Amino acid sequence: MLTVFTNIYFSFLFTGGMIGFLKRGSIISIVMSTVFALLLAGGIYVFDTQPEWAQVGWWVLMGTSSFLSLFGGIRWFKTGKFMPSGIIFLFSLAEVDLLWLNLFIMG
Repeated sequence: MLTVFTNIYFSFLFTGGMIGFLKRGSIISIVMSTVFALLLAGGIYVFDTQPEWAQVGWWVLMGTSSFLSLFGGIRWFKTGKFMPSGIIFLFSLAEVDLLWLNLFIMG
């Protein structure tokens, strides 16, 4: 479940950055979405395929998702616009919840 959701999450994040770049020419949008999508992709890869490094992958995922949920939540609160900050906030919060569930259920 965590792997599937994380793959959807980082694909969505990267796609959003591409849309921001194509619609508004926002370089920062494409750069930041690529950086965070790569962090998420790398974190889930390490978490799933490297058992001895799974804890590092978990922390990369948790740190990235926590930062994005904080950033998205603050922007959503300030602007009152659900798109894109509200979506980032909700996806990131769901990822953090799944990570905690995975930690406590799977050990």
